[in-house]
Amino acid sequence: MSHKKSFISSNTVKSSLKSHSYIALWFSALLYLICLSGSVAVFFEEFERLEQPKISEYSNFPAEHMQPAMDEYVQRIGKTPKFTYIVLPTDDFPRTHITNGIDEWYLNQDGSFSDPVASHWTGMLQDLHTNLHLPHIIGSTLVGFFGIVLFSLIISGIFAHPKLFKDVFLLRRTRSDRLNNTDWHNRLSVWGLPFHLMMAITGAFIGLSSLLIFVTALSFFNNDTQAVVDAIYGEKPVLEGTGGNINYPEVFRRFKIQAPLAKPIYLVVHNMGNKEQLIEIAATLPNRLIYSEMYQFNEEGNFIDKQGISDGPAGRQMSYSTYRLHFGHFDSFWVKPFYFLMGLMLSLMAVFGMNIWFARRDHRSWINHAWQGWVWGVPSALMISAITSLISINPYVVFYLSLALILIFNILYGERFNCLKIMRYLLISLIPILVIMYLGIKLL
Repeated sequence: MSHKKSFISSNTVKSSLKSHSYIALWFSALLYLICLSGSVAVFFEEFERLEQPKISEYSNFPAEHMQPAMDEYVQRIGKTPKFTYIVLPTDDFPRTHITNGIDEWYLNQDGSFSDPVASHWTGMLQDLHTNLHLPHIIGSTLVGFFGIVLFSLIISGIFAHPKLFKDVFLLRRTRSDRLNNTDWHNRLSVWGLPFHLMMAITGAFIGLSSLLIFVTALSFFNNDTQAVVDAIYGEKPVLEGTGGNINYPEVFRRFKIQAPLAKPIYLVVHNMGNKEQLIEIAATLPNRLIYSEMYQFNEEGNFIDKQGISDGPAGRQMSYSTYRLHFGHFDSFWVKPFYFLMGLMLSLMAVFGMNIWFARRDHRSWINHAWQGWVWGVPSALMISAITSLISINPYVVFYLSLALILIFNILYGERFNCLKIMRYLLISLIPILVIMYLGIKLL
């Protein structure tokens, strides 16, 4: 009787399993936080609309209202910013807002100013996923590092389980917690493998991009980070104009001639009011994953050039496609629920993986209860912070305070009470509370 030999040696399996276990033990808690917050953040545009439901919505913002809006914006902030964005309405977000990256207002379709943008909870959620509420360069680098961690876990997991693909639908009916968690961990890892690899690679690239630019500038560009950015994404032209009012209707007329199939998503004015002022329109292209192509115009509306993101070097096109690939913002709305489910699978893989380790231990301790509190506490704290943000309480403070209290409760009373059942009831009860409070406060 012959046995089919695995193409992976037993020593490779053992070392891969050991590496997989060690990496998971060190990083699963934060990996779960990043994956879960990212899954929810896929719907950030929908959340922003829900946070301010009474803002007027429309599909087109007339170009003739842009100059008056720019003039009023400068008057409101008391200075002329180096760059100013007018973010245009899209199918997913049919609102217009104007910003310099700090001060931000919604605009009505007639060009008049509406309420300031106040998506506090959504901003907290996005910051949690992208930089863990740390200073940007530190936080984004750390999150990018976790993309590498995730990639390492995927590769080591494949080599640690030679029968992973053979047992793709194996779910054993057993009372053993360890076997149940093992089966679910392994099945979810196979079912979502292409997606998980894509998340790991794009997440690492996005998170580490600032650090990579800094290191490249230090090594090859005499510490000039802007030179690195220009080398990757293309340089902006230097113009010589009058510094007067911009002919926005002519800009958009010429834009339509240059790119009749492109959909503009925002406009940015560089060096407004100076002779060097430059107007750029960012626009999506059909059947392309790049975030946008950039079309450049002078103050009179004459077309200068495009940045070459859509047809430039392959590296430039790839780097500009990572955002939409990572966050699922392409094609139709239904890509977002798919990304949410895939992200949820990734979050559950971290949970089931840690549960395997806990099931193998011959004793229980406070670490078991802390992990249980973390798994159920993170979504509960997100819900509680969403509820309290409806009455203008700082969601950052509430999130961490709620999470800390849930962790302390589980650690102190995990042996005395059935904390798992309490956590489940808490999370389930928060859903109708959030819906009722939202309907009562935001819509009435």
